[in-house]
Amino acid sequence: MSNLRKRVVQRAPEGEGVTIDAKLWMEPEVWREMRRRFIEFAIDMHDAAHPAGTPGTVRVGVTTMAFPMSEEHPPGEKTDAGEPS
Repeated sequence: MSNLRKRVVQRAPEGEGVTIDAKLWMEPEVWREMRRRFIEFAIDMHDAAHPAGTPGTVRVGVTTMAFPMSEEHPPGEKTDAGEPS
């Protein structure tokens, strides 16, 4: 996570970006498809990359995490229904 902290402070204020933070419930087959698409996205991003400083390119920071979560909630954390566990 230290790389993420370093990159966030280097974000260009005028640059367009995307931020996603979610805790979701989905069918296992939908999760598998989304995971496949995340992997495809990561491969596409790496394939489109050029050497650092190449003229006509934009420096981009990308951090992506998506994973199944346990159904248990840490003590004191609000459940998905908004009630403390």
